[in-house]
Amino acid sequence: MPPGAAATERAATPELTEQSAAPTAPQPLRTSNRPIRVPVSYSQEQERDAASRRQRKNQPEPNPHESATAGHATPTPDQTDPILRAILEAFGKVETANKYFHQEIEARHVERSRFQSQITELRNELCRRDERYQEEIKSYKVALVEMQEKMEELKQTALTTNLTGCTCNGHYEELRAELQSLRTAVTSPSTGRSWASIVSQPSVVSSNTRAVRSSLGLPAVVLDVRSASDDTKALVDDPAQMREKVRAALDDQTATSSVEIVGIKPTSRTTVKVFVDSEESVAHLRRATQWLDSLPGATLQGEQWFPVKLNDVKKESVYGASGTQREDFTQTFQEENNVEQVKKIVWLSGTKRYGSMAIYLSRQGDAEALLTRRIAHVRGEAAFSDRFHERPRPLRCRKCQQYNHKEDRCPNSVACGKCAGHHRAEQCTSNTVTCAACQGNHTVKDRNCPKWDEAWKVIRRREQVTAARRPDSLPYGSQ
Repeated sequence: MPPGAAATERAATPELTEQSAAPTAPQPLRTSNRPIRVPVSYSQEQERDAASRRQRKNQPEPNPHESATAGHATPTPDQTDPILRAILEAFGKVETANKYFHQEIEARHVERSRFQSQITELRNELCRRDERYQEEIKSYKVALVEMQEKMEELKQTALTTNLTGCTCNGHYEELRAELQSLRTAVTSPSTGRSWASIVSQPSVVSSNTRAVRSSLGLPAVVLDVRSASDDTKALVDDPAQMREKVRAALDDQTATSSVEIVGIKPTSRTTVKVFVDSEESVAHLRRATQWLDSLPGATLQGEQWFPVKLNDVKKESVYGASGTQREDFTQTFQEENNVEQVKKIVWLSGTKRYGSMAIYLSRQGDAEALLTRRIAHVRGEAAFSDRFHERPRPLRCRKCQQYNHKEDRCPNSVACGKCAGHHRAEQCTSNTVTCAACQGNHTVKDRNCPKWDEAWKVIRRREQVTAARRPDSLPYGSQ
């Protein structure tokens, strides 16, 4: 209530009393919905409000936390101890696991450092070995050059002087063996062997292989004396007498009188090599064969060809649309690659448009030149040359017709290749066909013969053994 409202009411009260005491005319009844308040003193109301404020001020303010937890019971020590113990145990397990984890990380760091140190040591050792092997290879190359020079000197000496076959071929064989060992040492991966171990290693080849190697690089013809007379076969053990007899026969013919015999070397019981001074002399001996009359039954073996493998060759450049060889291929190839004569070509890649082929040359020098250049030209397009390894065929004896041995070492009796009789095939008059190897109803040359298959298995086993030891690195003419 406003302060002046109470005084106004108090002042109006006596007036209303005095007016009500005097007689008045009747007035209409006044009604109101307002409640009738008892008059109150203003000072009392002020005192009552001040007292109420003091009371509220003196009372403490309520704590919200206490009011929120007033309805919950306080846990006892017996109830809190298991909870704390569980929390502490969990923290202990986490701490232990964390400790083990850090220990494992430290151990792995130590192991990694050890591995890195070992790798560094191995790298340093490999570098040292590589440097040592490079020095050895350089020394081998120097020795190889010196050996080649000695061989050239010896070859020139053999061609210009009339040395005996045994002496010349003996020295040449030693030099060839040393040269081959040097080539193997230079081209193959280093095995840590010394120079002395390479030069002085024992020979692992047969006497026949050494005899063939002794003739490499020298022009010669080969005499086959398997069907020769007994007198001619007896000359195999006396090279000096055979040389004189051949020399006399050559002098009797005008076409061969200029041929000079350098030496004679029996390579087996059935073959003899006659070395001459040049390739032209070899051609004269093959054209004019009257001198063979002095050695009854002896024949000339076919000349040796030298194969080279050509890769990435376009088949259309070699063969026509009908599948036959182009007529001008041989002449074109000889002119493009400066070779003397191409004897034969064999396509190795079936129906492929680009593939490999083997080309047989008449001269070893031409084959080596192609291998050295590594590139050959086929109708203007480059092809890549590589050494061609012919797969060996099953070895069959021409005497007894059995496999895996030669005629000069055969202990068996003579057998016919047509009827299996005890005579040569050239002398056979029978119409019966019997295999002397398996006694089947076919000739000994039949590829369906079971003995042929067994011989192929022997060859495959030998190839596996050879491939396991080292790749074949023999030069031309050594097989």
